[in-house]
Amino acid sequence: MRSGETVSKYFHNVLHSVIRLHGELLKRPEPIPENSIDERWKWFKNCLGALDGTHVKVRVPMSEKPKYRNRKGDISTNVLGVCSQDMQFIYVLLGWEGFAANGRVLRDAIRRTNGLRVPHGYYYFVDAGYTNCTGFFAPFCGQRREMSDDGNDVILEESDDDEANESITSVEPSDEWSAMRMTLAGHIKMDTSKTKGLSQNKRFWTEEEDNKLIESLLELNNDGRFKAEGSFKPGHLKELEKKLHEKLSGCDLLAKPHIESRMKTLKTNFQIVHDMLTGPNCSGFGWDTERKTVTAEKPVWDAYIQSHKEAAPFKLKSFPYYDELSMIFGKDRATGQHAETPADVEEQLQNEGGDYNPDDYASTEDVNNASDNNVDIHSGDLAAALTESTMTLAAVIEKSSARLSKAIVEDLNDKHMQLGEELSRTTTLTIMDRHKVYRLIVQDNALVSYFFSLPDELKDDWAKGILAGTI
Repeated sequence: MRSGETVSKYFHNVLHSVIRLHGELLKRPEPIPENSIDERWKWFKNCLGALDGTHVKVRVPMSEKPKYRNRKGDISTNVLGVCSQDMQFIYVLLGWEGFAANGRVLRDAIRRTNGLRVPHGYYYFVDAGYTNCTGFFAPFCGQRREMSDDGNDVILEESDDDEANESITSVEPSDEWSAMRMTLAGHIKMDTSKTKGLSQNKRFWTEEEDNKLIESLLELNNDGRFKAEGSFKPGHLKELEKKLHEKLSGCDLLAKPHIESRMKTLKTNFQIVHDMLTGPNCSGFGWDTERKTVTAEKPVWDAYIQSHKEAAPFKLKSFPYYDELSMIFGKDRATGQHAETPADVEEQLQNEGGDYNPDDYASTEDVNNASDNNVDIHSGDLAAALTESTMTLAAVIEKSSARLSKAIVEDLNDKHMQLGEELSRTTTLTIMDRHKVYRLIVQDNALVSYFFSLPDELKDDWAKGILAGTI
């Protein structure tokens, strides 16, 4: 019978050993060769693999939950995983808050000292949540893809970049890669919709036009040049018009009034659904990822619709773009301050100095030499070596927890100091009413964090609801 303390101690020691073995456990990327005969991969010469974000549920303090609440309403951390063609991990970045968009996590991975490196002329597959750009190959948003019936290979043009040995250090849109994607699209069957229009100022948007608008919005969102805190910068409508004209042959959509009006409609619908799934009255609501619909029992729907009549259509209506719009319109206050790779953890241990002696650990060269010389390692020696090599993990966890607690307290203190100014900036309350609201919500750290997570346009109504006692 082992005590809980002993189990926890050695469990953490083993985790630390795994972290120190990241150089051996993570696979080096290997591109698809030009002479590949693999039916799944031969079309994609120089492809290194694929990457995406995945959410792992975590437990965090109540005040931190808004940052970690993802678009499905779960409290999670967003983990970036990069895999080879045979499903082996190449790179991992952990620690970003669940509310952070995948594109933002990828930009962080690219810029890090121990970050993701993509040599020029090579690329990874990504989904439509990322920007189609040099080094990252995104699909057409909302389209099904199949190989051509004629069996012809899809040849991707080689890079003419002279700096072939350098790595990509930023995520920027690329006309060259968009053209390459168009070349590949020539070998793909895609369903299309007929364009319909009512008039210049009022028109019916087809499914294809909506798909291309969402795709363009995601590109602008991940680009960074047109994205401000929770909204887009001036000039984004013209950029969207340009993108739609490139994506849709003969497109007659204009920045104003067409695109501007459609974006307002999408944002309004998104906010209605988002409030149902993540708002203060979200108990009982869920999200069906397959049908793209809000789910709830009839009593929950009836009670909610009585005070939120605008939500009634979504009782029967699907909202297919909710996941994408969460990345675009969600007010991302995630900071990524706790994000790190296995290499970062090992580097911190060496810089800070742990309760371990580096000479106690065998180097990669030693391991290789031992393997070459057929050295016989007895199980007893292996167990002793493993125990000695992992003794610092508990100390590492303790230090990390202390840093996390300190960061949380500092962030909360900053919010308390900014609360009065934020109420003054975003609400129409009188000075006395602002003082009352401040006193009511500052007593609950969860309310403070939730207030800062709201879009500016909703803070006034929320503060008035707190003052009236209806929230």
